[in-house]
Amino acid sequence: MDEIAEEYGTSQMLSALLACGDAPEGLSGEVLYGVLAFCYEAILGREDIEVYSLEAELANARCGEVIAFQKGCVLAALGNP
Repeated sequence: MDEIAEEYGTSQMLSALLACGDAPEGLSGEVLYGVLAFCYEAILGREDIEVYSLEAELANARCGEVIAFQKGCVLAALGNP
């Protein structure tokens, strides 16, 4: 599927799903970090950022939304809404 996918982010999302599937006893912190990073990279690649830098990512509204969402999910999982 990865080889024929035309939509950017497919590879990263597939990698995130495979990482989740490879953790039948639950996600360790390391694996969860990788899953969240794959998901973020999928969104990042779809944004129109000419030169990738931390400043450019922080200035991008969609990147900020994804970071806030992921942070909220982690905090909720830890019991800190």
